[in-house]
Amino acid sequence: MNKKAGIAAGVVASVMLAIAFYDGRKNLEEDMIDPLVRVPAELTRLSEDEACDTLRAAFIDLESREPTSDELAMLLSQSALETALWEKMYCWNWGNSVTVHGNYFLLGSDNRHKYKAFPDATAGAKAWLTILKNSFALAWLEIGSADTEKYAMLLQHGKYGMYYEADKSQYVKALNSHYSHMLFVVARNQPTVPEV
Repeated sequence: MNKKAGIAAGVVASVMLAIAFYDGRKNLEEDMIDPLVRVPAELTRLSEDEACDTLRAAFIDLESREPTSDELAMLLSQSALETALWEKMYCWNWGNSVTVHGNYFLLGSDNRHKYKAFPDATAGAKAWLTILKNSFALAWLEIGSADTEKYAMLLQHGKYGMYYEADKSQYVKALNSHYSHMLFVVARNQPTVPEV
């Protein structure tokens, strides 16, 4: 291997390592054998009640505890913003997460973003929460704060860059507009505690 090829291989390996952690995976070997495979951009709609229940279950799986109402409302607000209230969610991608390995889909004429495709709502929700927790740790610490502006600001300071490309003030305004409604959705969908 010549010197230029060796340097290029090193750069590619470094980028793959960074992306592996960004996407919530911890096994680089798995990423290297999981090539990009384009799949159709299948619309996978959910009602807000289904979204609430699925995201709650994924949070419990990740954190081993029930989310607070504020935590769940913040996460639902962000996903609602990213997916137009789950009416424009494709391939169970809860937050328009991009990828460099595995199944992906394209939206419209945008060939720049390869959006990660998931097999079902639960897998997509777990992966999205893992990405937020691992790559946007400062924002993750604020999910229960009810401070949509601070949360949106911290999403711009992730481990590997910014979460969103939209204008910050517009993103905050949209996130905030969803938040109070999502508190209502969370309250409406509180799990019932069986009587003893």
